Amino acid sequence: MKKVILSQVLVMFFVFNMTAQLKVSSEGNVGIKVLDAPLSTLGINTLGSANTEVSIDAIGKSIGLSIKRSASSLGSTSHFGISSICNVVSGSDISVGVYGVVTGSSSSNKAIGMYGFGDNSYGCSYGVLGMGSRFRNNDSNSGAGVFGTAAFTAIPTITGRYAGYFLGDVKVTGTINGITVGNSDIRYKQDIVELETKKSKILNNILSLNPVEYKLKQQHYEATSEKGEKSSEPLR
Repeated sequence: MKKVILSQVLVMFFVFNMTAQLKVSSEGNVGIKVLDAPLSTLGINTLGSANTEVSIDAIGKSIGLSIKRSASSLGSTSHFGISSICNVVSGSDISVGVYGVVTGSSSSNKAIGMYGFGDNSYGCSYGVLGMGSRFRNNDSNSGAGVFGTAAFTAIPTITGRYAGYFLGDVKVTGTINGITVGNSDIRYKQDIVELETKKSKILNNILSLNPVEYKLKQQHYEATSEKGEKSSEPLR
């Protein structure tokens, strides 16, 4: 009889703790470390919301979600720690693959929405890699690999294709290496005339130029000595 009572107590204790740590709603949603029925399909430390598949609240933790992919060499195949694909829905304004937001009120805090660090001892490393298009390389596709703006604003519709597009001032502390090339797209031109037909006019304009060479004048100023005498010295 004592064994039966002890078994019932153990079962009740197990059920009580499981109920306090794990909740399954009538819709099949699962909640871990929650007291009420979860709203997300899976909620950890939070009930989540009805439009969220997985919700995690890392209470008291410095990392909300940690994913590590360990694998030996598998040739040239691409490997991803996290793969996120958002299918564009017809009529939607913005579709985002990865969305990062940092909130806080500390004046000394550096808030970073997305942080990338490339660490490869043998090859080429990129902290952040941005491509305007992955599958479409036709000229009619517009966009930018990286879009940056200093203030929160509506994302503009870009005409043309750019590796980087910045809305606002850009500051560089190092050296910029590149070749400046003007826009020579025929779509932005009209009334195109072969220069050969205006050869004489162009030559006359060149001959009418008046090229000169010159030297800067040596400038002087007068300085007064302690005795009140003036001296003329070159201005340097």
